[in-house]
Amino acid sequence: MKRCIFCGNQIEENEPICPHCGKDMNPDSLTESDIHFIRQHAYSEVTNGENKKDGALTFYVIGGILLVIGIIFLVLSFRYNTKKIKVFTPTSTEFVVSIISMICSLTLLTWGTVRLVMGLQRIHFYKRVIEEVDKK
Repeated sequence: MKRCIFCGNQIEENEPICPHCGKDMNPDSLTESDIHFIRQHAYSEVTNGENKKDGALTFYVIGGILLVIGIIFLVLSFRYNTKKIKVFTPTSTEFVVSIISMICSLTLLTWGTVRLVMGLQRIHFYKRVIEEVDKK
């Protein structure tokens, strides 16, 4: 699979025309206005990829904070009994809060990783498109 240099959608390797945007993929048939459009679209997508990458950091920070909160509440779910021995109480509110916090944390960290990978892929693809267009 390759990507269309106009719209960025995935297309088959042997497709001469993008089925999504209808543009001819032959580099020899590109007009000056096509090159200008591709360059503008690519710069816009690189910026969008940078924003996705920056947004991933937000998910990492919030996920990390929730992970710390979850660990704190997990430690607090261990209580001392009357003989001063630590006893784990899985029905305590602290334990439930720690589990919910950790699940939310892992979800945010996973989503942050997905956004980071998507942003980096987008940046890499469109920077390559810009290099190819600038050669012409």
